[in-house]
Amino acid sequence: MRKISSEEAEKKVSSGVALGFASLRFMPKSSSLRPIVNLSKRTKVASSGYRESSVNWQLLDLQNVLTYERLRCPGIVGASVFSLDDVYTVWKKFVDSRRTRGDDRPLYFVKVDIENCYDSIDQQKLYDILSTVIQGKYVIRRYVSVVEAGGRLRRTYHRDATSLADFQPSFVRFVKDRAEERGSHDAFFVDQVLHAHEDAASLLCKLRSHLFHSVVKVGRRYFVQSQGLAQGSAVSTLLCNIYYGKMEASYITVCWETELLMRQVHLCVSTLVTFNILKCFLLLPVLLYIQCFHAVVWQGHTSRSMGYCPPTLGQNNAENFRQRKNRSKNSGK
Repeated sequence: MRKISSEEAEKKVSSGVALGFASLRFMPKSSSLRPIVNLSKRTKVASSGYRESSVNWQLLDLQNVLTYERLRCPGIVGASVFSLDDVYTVWKKFVDSRRTRGDDRPLYFVKVDIENCYDSIDQQKLYDILSTVIQGKYVIRRYVSVVEAGGRLRRTYHRDATSLADFQPSFVRFVKDRAEERGSHDAFFVDQVLHAHEDAASLLCKLRSHLFHSVVKVGRRYFVQSQGLAQGSAVSTLLCNIYYGKMEASYITVCWETELLMRQVHLCVSTLVTFNILKCFLLLPVLLYIQCFHAVVWQGHTSRSMGYCPPTLGQNNAENFRQRKNRSKNSGK
């Protein structure tokens, strides 16, 4: 954080350079506190015609576009998994593939935590990466779905972004496609008619304001975040996954036929967990590969201002499982 004067902070917000003020709160950790910024508080900003608007509300279009790009090009987030359902889907596919091949070799698990996951992100590198992801023009369609839940009608607002080339002008056709994809039934949809139009320049302008001009108010003092990414942002998880997805593509090689890599970034938690499963017939090549992987993650990547907590290694195979099972039976007698 870099301290600035109240005049400079007011000028940034009033001129539209900053999206608004963020307040600070703290989340307890085992031995310290984790700072979390609150970007949902409304402030009067120039970009909204001096109406009260929160930073996260102004980032909604950017969030919708990044979600669309992630679904269209899953490779930009690398080995990211966003929920336990995603973990189950990836793991089941890996296990089914092993069973189909008749592969019963032992599995070696490597777990790595990135130290200060959000705070170590290089803002300029992240901006350069997003400049290659966000391109062209986009349309954000807004509509409402109404379903029956517990004897009452429940209304939900939706925002779906698409590129201008992929935009479906017919709302009826759009609803049919969405219902088939998501398995929607016993519901009706209402088009809100007015759609937001964004281009790459406007979205990257919002991203630049969010990254380089994030003003945080603490009491009567003002600060600008000069390093890392604000935890509490509507787009922080997506940005973090895209950033480390690029890192994976540049530094980590995975044979997806016989290995599995998963990475999960928790919202508002600066911990990144990686599971790397390695297998080989011979023990020596496996140990050498593991040592190489440890060396890569342990030394970190200075080009990305990234450090790692000590990695941990575990092995699981059928023989070890049977031995543990027998020991548990004997201890129970």
